[in-house]
Order: sequence, then structure tokens, then C-alpha cells
Amino acid sequence: MREGLLWIAFFLPDLPFCAGVGSAALDDSLTNKAIAIADGPEHRPHVRACNAAAQAQGIAAGMRVAQARALHCDLVVMPRNAQRETTRLQRVAHVLLAFTPTVCIEPDLESHCVLMEVAASVQLFHGGQSLVRQACAALRTPAFVAGVGDVFWGAAATPLAATLFARARAAGITMQRGAANTLTARIAPLPIVLAPWLAEHVPTLHLLGVQHFETVLGFSRAGLTQRFGATLTQTLAALLGEKPDPRLPFVPSAQFSAVLDCLIPIHEGPPLMAGVAELLDGLDAWLQARASGTRAFDIIFEANRGVAQTYPLATHRSQRDVKQWLRLLTEQFSRTPLAFAASRITLVCAESAPLENENTTLFGGVETVTPQWLDLLDRLHARLGRDAVYGLKTQADHRPEHASASDAPMRGANMQMKKGKHAAEQGRAEKPPSSIRPFFLLPRPRKLVQSDATPAQPQLHGPLTLLSPPERIQSGWWDDAPVERDYFIARNKQGTLCWIFQSLDGERAWFLHGYFA
Repeated sequence: MREGLLWIAFFLPDLPFCAGVGSAALDDSLTNKAIAIADGPEHRPHVRACNAAAQAQGIAAGMRVAQARALHCDLVVMPRNAQRETTRLQRVAHVLLAFTPTVCIEPDLESHCVLMEVAASVQLFHGGQSLVRQACAALRTPAFVAGVGDVFWGAAATPLAATLFARARAAGITMQRGAANTLTARIAPLPIVLAPWLAEHVPTLHLLGVQHFETVLGFSRAGLTQRFGATLTQTLAALLGEKPDPRLPFVPSAQFSAVLDCLIPIHEGPPLMAGVAELLDGLDAWLQARASGTRAFDIIFEANRGVAQTYPLATHRSQRDVKQWLRLLTEQFSRTPLAFAASRITLVCAESAPLENENTTLFGGVETVTPQWLDLLDRLHARLGRDAVYGLKTQADHRPEHASASDAPMRGANMQMKKGKHAAEQGRAEKPPSSIRPFFLLPRPRKLVQSDATPAQPQLHGPLTLLSPPERIQSGWWDDAPVERDYFIARNKQGTLCWIFQSLDGERAWFLHGYFA
């Protein structure tokens, strides 16, 4: 890698085919089919890209669709999807933002190229070779290969030269190496057909016998301007670094949305989850580009007749764990199955959130809620519903049935449970209870039987023996639910410890309110 490296270009020649096929790749029935992507006027479309099965039948890019069908009557023809190509180029840009803050998408869609300026990143990644190796590894994962195909790179001091070298590598041309090779010397032997910005001039140049850049660069600039216009000479100047070539950097959007159109409606099984995984991979790349995570987003399944079913995914901590999201969606499917075959899958994430650090402590005074515990809580919510899983909180009320209430579990993803003096630092020091309380309370007090012989002695599988002096509770006058009771700890003949009380009204009846473990 040369020391003057400034730009690295990533060329995606298979993007039109991968984007055009889209979710059809999830359909097993099309695995061995000859498929072509059509482009151009509706009345005279031509083949923009095709797979290996189509190439085996003699079909090639640039051929008329009618001619291609004549060669293979079972050819599957799909329209080009420019919007999906742009979306997948943005996904590549999201990944490359992990290596440099300056990533640019070529404005000409035909270029299928993403550039990154790396002058300030080479040292951080221990040299240009290491930087290229790591970037290529990030773009050659199975998910990316399925979405954009093969990726070829080129490096140079100018963005146009880097793009040209990437396209040369895709064409199988061996690039010259060595510090003695100037940029002009490396460009000279390359065919002019590799440059998309020369596409309109290539036929004329070929008629003049011009096949390589060496001849073009040897022409007089004034003569080129007179024959082909000023745009060509300005482009050549930018290619060689003789004039500035400013690029507009790519900035990730504040919100994320992605759509997957299913060629054949999918109801359930691996194809459905594979489609969702593709959208989640795009969400993960967007979050990485923003150096953040998310706590909530929606996955929407739509049918052809306009019916939609939404599955909201929510977590207690900000994260970007695709496997965890798939687990949560699987749990929701088990509770609420998809009621129809989906023809479109949409993922919408309204906002991102900073990732939460997992800190440890030097001393043992603080217990931190672990990510594993929060992930388990997320799965319980997805499986049982958010209303079925809750926590408990204490309330300042002397009435036992009002002393606690349900609350959101693990309020705050970074909640810390503090003990002793740490709780006092929060302004609510824990105080020992004034009296012993049972762990288990009945939903409502149950009236006890009283013996006719000894009305003052309550019965529970035999007479109860009182073990404690009375604890009087008189409270609740302010909310129209007053209580006046004397509580006792009691034991029956079987040895069961109970918490009972005697009402202080005129009846003075006995009630069972709880059991001690």
C-alpha cells in the first residue's frame, strides 16, 4: 500500500442483480432458475444483469430481453429496483463509517461505488493494508454477500482513480505495484471502458483507435476540449489530482426504515425469519454508523389485501443485538402467530439511544443489574406480554394490603440496587421494620371461625394460640377505606404460623391475613 493513500473505493458489480432479485432469493423454487434483471424502456428492455444459470444459456448483460427469452424460454425476468440499490449502498456506507468519518456514495447510480477518505485513519488501523483488510472483512459477511454480492476495492490518491482501480480489479486486471509507479503510470494501461464517466465518449474513442488511458492522456487537453467538451478534460484533471474533486459526505438519517417486498408471500418458517434478519442487519449497520443502539422498534407484516400486523420489539437496555431481537420476535410469534402470508415486511425505528456501558465496581457495595438478567426479562415480556411481568414497590402506608404495589420491573436499564449506607445517600435510608411481617399475604382477609365455647379464641384447623402482643393499625381515613385492627402472630396445632387480626368494630370478628414461611 502506497504512503500517499487517501481514498479507498468499494465497487459492487453484482448490486443490480442482488437488489433486483430482493426477497426472491428466499424462495427455494428459484434456486436453480435462470434469472435476469431488466432495465431500459418498457417497450424495449435489455438485460442489466443475470445469474450464472442464465449465463450458461448464453444470456449476457446488454442483450435485449426478447433475445434472451429466445435463448431460454423459462428465463425469469425481474425489473431493476433502483430504490433498493440506493438503500443497499447506504447500508454499505453505514458499515464503512466505522473506519472513517468521511464516507461518500457516488452520485451516479451506475457507478455502484462507495468511497471513504482514510488519510486520518491509516495510523489508527495500523496501516493501509490492515485497514483495507478489516473493511473488506466487514463487507464480506454472509449477510452482505447475499445483499450486495462481491465487493472489489481500489486505493489511490484521488477518488476517481480509486474507483477506476476497483473496477479494474473486478475485471480481473492485475494492478501494477511499487513506489516508483506514479498515479499516471498506473492509470495508463487500463482500458477506457472501465470508466463510467467516459461511457458516452467510448464509441467515438474506439473509432479513433483509442483503447487505453495511455492514448487519452497523451492527447492535447486543448484538442480534447475542442472535440469532446470541457467536461472530459476536467474529469481527467480530477482523475490525476490536478484539480480538486470535492465529495459530499454521507450522513446517516435520524430515523431508520427498511422495506422488503416478497416476490412470493411468506407465512412462516425459515424464509420469513431470513427476511426479517436481512432488515435487522440493516438496522444494526445504521446503529453502528450512529455509534448507538435502540430500545424499541416495530416490525410490520403486510398482506396484498392491505391487512397489516405489527410486532413491537422493546428492550430494557439500549443495544444492537440481532440474535436477541430475533429471539424476541420468535417469542412474540409463539404468543401471537402471524395470521396471513406476508407480501411485505417493514422495519421502522423512530430513534436511537446511546449504548449503555457495563461498568464493574472495585468494592462490593453496589450490585448492578446484569445484561443477561435484562435480556431474560425482555424474553419474558415478549412471551407472556408486558402486563404479565411486573415488579413490586413499597408504599408509605401502614395498611398491609396497601404497603406494596405493582411496578415496572427493573425501572431504568441502569438501575442499581444499593444496600446500607448507599441507600441513605439517595435520601431514603432503609429502616428495620417495627414489627415482623409475613412473606405471604392473602388477596383479601379471610374470616375465621370462632368457638361457641370460647368466642375470644379464633379457630384454624383447631384453636389458635396467640404468640405476640397486639399490634394496632388504625389508618386509611383519608381514602374512604379505613381499617381498625389488632394484629397477632398465632400458631395452630399443626404448627402453622399465621398472621391474624381482630377487627375493632362492634362485631370484633377474627380474620386470617397471611402466613409465615
